[in-house]
Amino acid sequence: MTQAKVYEAAREVLKGLDHIPMGQFLFGESLFLMRHCLRDANGGHNVVASFDERDLEALIKIAQAVLQRSPQYMVH
Repeated sequence: MTQAKVYEAAREVLKGLDHIPMGQFLFGESLFLMRHCLRDANGGHNVVASFDERDLEALIKIAQAVLQRSPQYMVH
């Protein structure tokens, strides 16, 4: 996967996390986001220049876990 496609895919995943408050993330997830993703003043995210495919895989796993824990997505 080209670097541009990795960035594009990561941005799409991050868009799904924009509405989630940082308090919903576990400590390790927060550390990953702080190291690999930048959060702007409007609450959006973007990836850092060194982001690669392994980071994208980790980001997808984090997004899935956070969204499953999020009360908005729980099925009753």
